This record gives sequence, structure tokens and C-alpha cells, in this order.
Amino acid sequence: MAGRAVALNPLDEALQELLIRSLARSGDRAAAEEQLKRCERLLAESLGTSPSPALRAAVDDVPHSRRA
Repeated sequence: MAGRAVALNPLDEALQELLIRSLARSGDRAAAEEQLKRCERLLAESLGTSPSPALRAAVDDVPHSRRA
């Protein structure tokens, strides 16, 4: 669902963060990192901005049980 929301509104950082956080929490860090890279390019090209620190930190949002 987060992927669908991002497809409808790709410039919404809150939706991007939700998608990246969901990918990271599911254990697919590579996909989370790739989505962050896509988002960085999109924001730079479309708005001339960078992702917020919260959006960048979403890649590292891994449940405690998976960190061990």
C-alpha cells in the first residue's frame, strides 16, 4: 500500500518515508536503500531539495529482533 501511495504522490516525503521504513522493517534493506536513492534523485530534480534526516534514517529502521 505504501508503494501505491508513493506512486500517486511521489513528492510526498511522509509517504516516501513510510515506504522506505516498511521495506527496511520487512528485512529488504537493499530495496529500502534503492528507494531512498530514487527519492533523492526525484527531490533533487523536481524540487531542488534533499531528503529530510528522518527520511534518510528510515533505511535503518530495523526491529530490535533483527539487529542481533
